[in-house]
Amino acid sequence: MARVSVLSFIVLGPEGSDGQYRLNQLASDLRTLKKRTELLVTGPDPQLLRRALRSASADLVCIWDPDLCSLEPSQIERFTQNLPAVWEVAVQSPTNRQDLVPLLVFRKETAIEVFARLQATATPLLAALLVARAWGYREVALSPDPVAPSSNHVRRFKPWGTRSLYTRAADWSQQKDVQAARKTSRRRRATLRVLILAGIPALGWWLVWLVNFTHAASLPLYGLLVLAQLINIFQVVGYWHAVWRLREPSRRKGDIEGDVDVYITTYNEPIEIVESTLAAAVAMRRPHRTYLLDDGRRQEMEQLAHRYGAVWLTRPDNRGHKAGNLNEALKRTGGDFFAVFDADQVPDAAFLERLLPWFRDADIAWVQAPQFYANQDMSFTAGGAMDQQAIFFGPVCEGMDGFDGVICCGTNFVMRRAAVDEIGGFKENSVTEDAATGLALHARGWRSRYINERLADGLAPEDLPAFLKQQRRWAQGNLEMLVRGLHTLNKVRPALGVQYVWAASNYLSGVSVLAYVALPCIFLLFGVQTVKLTTSDDFIAHFLPYIFLTVFIFVRSLDGHLRLRSVQVSFGLFPVHLSALVSAIVGRQIGFAVTPKVAQGGSAYTLVVPQLAAIALSLISIPVGLHRVVDASAITNSCWALFNIAMLAGIVRAASGSRAAEPMLSRAQEAA
Repeated sequence: MARVSVLSFIVLGPEGSDGQYRLNQLASDLRTLKKRTELLVTGPDPQLLRRALRSASADLVCIWDPDLCSLEPSQIERFTQNLPAVWEVAVQSPTNRQDLVPLLVFRKETAIEVFARLQATATPLLAALLVARAWGYREVALSPDPVAPSSNHVRRFKPWGTRSLYTRAADWSQQKDVQAARKTSRRRRATLRVLILAGIPALGWWLVWLVNFTHAASLPLYGLLVLAQLINIFQVVGYWHAVWRLREPSRRKGDIEGDVDVYITTYNEPIEIVESTLAAAVAMRRPHRTYLLDDGRRQEMEQLAHRYGAVWLTRPDNRGHKAGNLNEALKRTGGDFFAVFDADQVPDAAFLERLLPWFRDADIAWVQAPQFYANQDMSFTAGGAMDQQAIFFGPVCEGMDGFDGVICCGTNFVMRRAAVDEIGGFKENSVTEDAATGLALHARGWRSRYINERLADGLAPEDLPAFLKQQRRWAQGNLEMLVRGLHTLNKVRPALGVQYVWAASNYLSGVSVLAYVALPCIFLLFGVQTVKLTTSDDFIAHFLPYIFLTVFIFVRSLDGHLRLRSVQVSFGLFPVHLSALVSAIVGRQIGFAVTPKVAQGGSAYTLVVPQLAAIALSLISIPVGLHRVVDASAITNSCWALFNIAMLAGIVRAASGSRAAEPMLSRAQEAA
């Protein structure tokens, strides 16, 4: 260990009386340290920091932002005394690639070089860390003694806690960890298969009753109920089909021959978001060339690419949007493989090392890693988006991987150039170019694999307008594939084709939700029965076993981590899904739009008028129905209407711009 006797302590000037008090307290406490210290105060601008660094007299420099964390002298002592002999930059939490960095320790010469490459930024310490990684400076972790969060600061990001859904790359550091993960996966798959075998006769028992139209009190309303149930039953069966084939987690080591290009697509994202991704992409292990594909044609992006040693590529127009951007890059680069990242997806240093070895199988077209939303705590909307992603990138993609094919998800994947060249490039005639391109590759016999490791940290839409824009595009693209892509689906292996149809059919849920909202209101307001009253007991006897096992299987596939928020968000999207279905049927196109990554602020109630109308109608119908008659049917339909209100309340809450309900973890809690 290197024994440090002199320390220059640079504090980013705190604002307000609380910050000044902490600064004065630190100045007093520093006298208790065994080493000689000097205290410098400067602003967060990199130019001011460079000036302070040049005036520092010690070779060891500690830069601290007091607005992000509190710091005790005893912690500083342990940090500096435990540094190894060879290092250039030390950081407390090197694995949190998009987190706020409160403390960095540098060798003085290194700090001057790093901040010389830095332009003005709102997060200078995070930017400095990313620059240091991109340029290959030797990084070490500080003492495990945690830095306590500041009392006036809430941590921005927290890790997802469901190991079975997302496994961090660092979790598999040893072979025994891989074996433990496989054992857990086998146990989960065996349990699910037993439950599915029990669910099949329960489903048959319910179907026998459902398709018997003698139970109808009103034939049109009963037909609507049957349609809604058949849509949901197909979705349930498709989910069972997927999780039956859950593939055990595995890892390949080594490398493959061939050059690798890394593409980062951007249009109008803020420069600080793109910078985090670009710096991390450049710093990935395994030789590669990084390209910033800028469809915004911004001069600051050219400068950013130059600063990190990447290549800035642009084009005169935006034809084909993201797909056209990627196709243009393919024409101007020559790597045997290429990785794609959206502008907000910050990759892990091990990303290429984890995915490339799978291409030793000559028929693998691409390897997909999951999307993880590191900002899930920023709002209720972001949390709901993360919950949905956890379902898709958890059991759904693990199940599709069992069929040697996973849907291409547009980011966080590596693809074989020869495969995409075979189909003429990315499909530019779809708003979901990723899924359409993946389907075309599967139709030509190519396979794909899924690696369920958290290898990139991204950003979810933080407000409802951005989220609805994203969901509208996804729904439109998938339903277009379902309506007009049957000729391609027929060429895919049958089991995988079922999964494609099932995945697209989930956006038909708007039809079933509309039916479930309308039916109890029609009865309560007008007294029109859907099911004959004499068969209600028989209805419950047939329906309960099926719905109980369906929910149990779903929850078990998620290891018990199903959140009400995810169900509410899905339920409340029915107007978006209905609009997308109509557009797909009539052939109406929507423009490609980049999902905003930063919340604009304020409420968005005008975007949920249909949901608010459904809530109002349900609220009115309950007292009207109970005023007319109080019997088993009235009570049942009133409870049904209340359930619908509770489900729709989630999307209304998202419209309010409210924050997520789950408490955020402090850094000290996370460390514990």
